[in-house]
Amino acid sequence: DFEHHYHLSASIGLKVIDADNATTVGEVLSHSNQACYTAKTRGRNRVHLYSPDDREMHTLRHSVEWAPRIRAALKEGLFLLEFQPIYSLESEQVSHYECLIRMRGDGNVIFYPKEFIPVAEAMGLIHQIDFWVVAKVFELIVNMPENLSFAINLSGNVFLDENLYKLVRDKLSQTKIDPNRIVFEITETYAISNFEQTRRMVSDLRSLGCRFALDDFGAGFNSYSYLKHFPVDILKIDGGFITDLDNDPVDQQLVKSMIDIAHSLGKKTVAEFVERRSTLELLKSYGVDMVQGFLVGKPNAKIPKPKD
Repeated sequence: DFEHHYHLSASIGLKVIDADNATTVGEVLSHSNQACYTAKTRGRNRVHLYSPDDREMHTLRHSVEWAPRIRAALKEGLFLLEFQPIYSLESEQVSHYECLIRMRGDGNVIFYPKEFIPVAEAMGLIHQIDFWVVAKVFELIVNMPENLSFAINLSGNVFLDENLYKLVRDKLSQTKIDPNRIVFEITETYAISNFEQTRRMVSDLRSLGCRFALDDFGAGFNSYSYLKHFPVDILKIDGGFITDLDNDPVDQQLVKSMIDIAHSLGKKTVAEFVERRSTLELLKSYGVDMVQGFLVGKPNAKIPKPKD
């Protein structure tokens, strides 16, 4: 006979019912269930008392509200792309466009990524959105002038999915476009937190001829130490260093050093959040390659025809 040992724990959610706080049976059950969910997210084996102000409660309610909207948007084709130009200071022309996802709501309301992407990640829907973006960009690019390139923002998790490589490979084969016209972007934070898996996927996609940009560069404490082994073509300097560049000597020195190191490693640089002419002139003096921001151009659902 084998002796089995079991360790039991309990996550308990409580809801206070009193005469001053009349609620229906359904609300009591819903609130206690939400409190139980919070107890689990805080480490399990604990008791949590329901409070409408809990951050976890807000997140859960937000997810419950948005998940069916996202599923409907995927099914009914309610996602769309807007395009923001990234301007080359050397050629004084648009280098490429960053593709930014939006979601249509009722009454022509447009929702921005911060409202639905976190929920999509939490509910396991983000891969479907990422794959839709990739497929849509390939659909659009075949009808665009050959000198136009596009940057695709991808969530970190999709870089762990081997189907991403297969999708890009198949789309390149079907469309016959120059793969150099596709630039994939990944945030530095995620690239570092899943370094080996991300590095392999980046290498695989670059082997197809696509380019890669590391977004929000400089946001992490170990930014420089990973550059030697991370195969990207473009560094997008975190906007937090750019927004007050005119007035902050520390930011000025940091941005200069980022640009110098990037160039010494053979990588191009992009400065985001450029909104003032004075900021642009500073960046020019530092030798930045490209700029992006409202000064250059706002996101737009239509891509302007390139000048001859």
